[in-house]
Amino acid sequence: MKTITCLPSILPCHVDTIRGKIANLRDLGFVDPVKMITSTPSILSYAVNSIRGKIANLRDLGFADPVKMITSTPSILSYAVNSIRGKIANLRDLGFADPVKMITTLPAILCYAVENIRTKIIGLRDLGFSDPVR
Repeated sequence: MKTITCLPSILPCHVDTIRGKIANLRDLGFVDPVKMITSTPSILSYAVNSIRGKIANLRDLGFADPVKMITSTPSILSYAVNSIRGKIANLRDLGFADPVKMITTLPAILCYAVENIRTKIIGLRDLGFSDPVR
């Protein structure tokens, strides 16, 4: 019900089409595609080649295990590669030595606005933290 509510366009899809999408996701390395689709139904609307391309782009940006990242934060599939590249650059500008490692540890960082991160750093300094970036 949740999947249909979030993605009503699934209704005209044939079950075999959805089954094929699940199989394709497994072939790309996703262990539990049904769980991913349940949490983020829009995954069904992405072309397999688009997902494959996103995985390759994430690897090119330095992420060792993009499948694991996407599994934990499926919304990454909706982010433009240039946006992710920009986020990495912005995190470096804020003083983070290894933004790729940081994003790998907590992929949801990609969801945060740079200004919010900057504000957190300032707030932590104001509270007495000598090196909030660390």
